[in-house]
Amino acid sequence: MLALAASLAVTLSISDPMIRIDGTFTDWDDVPVAVDDAGDAPDGEVDLGTIRWHADGQAVYLQADIGRTLNVQRLAGMLSLVVDADGDPETGLTSDGLTGVDFIIDWSPPSRRDAERGMGTRLRVANARGFSDGTVYALDAVMAPTTAGPVFELRLRRDVALAGPVRPFAGAACRAKLIHHARNGTVTDETDIMSIALPELAPPPPPVEATTSPLARSAPDVLRVVSWNVELGALTERPQAFLGVLRALDPDVILIQELRDSEGADRLRSIVSAITPDAGAWHVVIGEGGGNLRSAIASRTALTVPASMRVVADPKRSGTDVRTAAASIMYAGRPVLLVSSHLKCCGQIGSREDETRIREASLIRDAVAALPAALRRGVVIGGDLNLVGTAIPLERLVGGIDADGTDLEIAEPFQLDGVSSATWGRRGASFIAGRLDYLAYSDATMRVAGAFVFDAADLSPACLSSSGLAATATRDASDHLPVVLDLAWVSGPPND
Repeated sequence: MLALAASLAVTLSISDPMIRIDGTFTDWDDVPVAVDDAGDAPDGEVDLGTIRWHADGQAVYLQADIGRTLNVQRLAGMLSLVVDADGDPETGLTSDGLTGVDFIIDWSPPSRRDAERGMGTRLRVANARGFSDGTVYALDAVMAPTTAGPVFELRLRRDVALAGPVRPFAGAACRAKLIHHARNGTVTDETDIMSIALPELAPPPPPVEATTSPLARSAPDVLRVVSWNVELGALTERPQAFLGVLRALDPDVILIQELRDSEGADRLRSIVSAITPDAGAWHVVIGEGGGNLRSAIASRTALTVPASMRVVADPKRSGTDVRTAAASIMYAGRPVLLVSSHLKCCGQIGSREDETRIREASLIRDAVAALPAALRRGVVIGGDLNLVGTAIPLERLVGGIDADGTDLEIAEPFQLDGVSSATWGRRGASFIAGRLDYLAYSDATMRVAGAFVFDAADLSPACLSSSGLAATATRDASDHLPVVLDLAWVSGPPND
């Protein structure tokens, strides 16, 4: 463990939002319904239902019921949020029956890559010549879930500046409506105009004084697992961008995704061993399947690869093996099976890509289940699951492989600022920031002692200084954020 993390008092800015963007919606229970539009588009792609809004001094939040189980970033038509952000009908443009429109967020705008469906999310900002296209990262937007569902939630920051004279959400109120267009441009459903009261714009709460770094281990003897998609081999191409973050996180095990297959185990070992240069070489395993994007495991202690999991073959895709790596370590005298996985990307509910994800997750799960029970007393599976279709791949991956025959438990870490559980985002990308990376563990034999998604931008200046990091450190390394899980054995050992 880093000595400074254990002893140096630092400050951390942590907000306590009423709404957290995580794809669960119990925190919306006490928020009044702004409009209920359900039932008026029975034959439409969507049938907008109850819409709720919440605002605090830093952000505006939307919860929208679309009446169908869909991925809103892969619709056949287009769903738009039309916003008069300053509440003044005299500024902005007129669009979709709303005056004073300052910007529009479009889910599934037309895509050159897909003739059948729209793709991603687009921001259109009003100006003197009309609307100019941009990305929702200008509003620091985050949304959940990435999986298909009938309800989604969105957070937009208030203290941002868009092109033009209007500062969004800086006034006492704003107005908005949701509208859905079919592919031919026909309006199939729309809500009434909603007025949203805004509290006074406020800076984030002052930093909270802490006696230890927020990155410090929850206890000295925990097993710290970090899962990180290193974006197309950037770990081996630009190792210095990752090493500072990994030193600050101080992992025992790293589950790695998106290594290039041109980089061998020796190269990876030399890089991760630089995390702890005075503690000897690390141990690494690179999965034998996955083509040009491999999964890997790095550990401070020895790794043992189960022979049956060296390759997880996909019988429906000739010559294509699942992107996974598996190995066991000994932790506190007992074995822990580690699996680093990277499921198929892209698609939407019902797509071939989602069918492939479901099959890959089932194959990994079956390979783990076939191992002797002695190797499955503790199981940790993590990685980039690319859940942009259904949640079924995650359900299949964890199904029935815990030591007691139940499902593995899915960890639910948040970013340190408490705002969301998003693990991916790329400024300028067409897809909105969200959660793609997961960790699951054996809750029959292990317990979570701590967990978080790490974005260096969440740290206060004092904590950044003490950790030797820049606020952009994680984003400079990869478009995925590292997910951190501290585990310990539950009281009472499993049967030996």
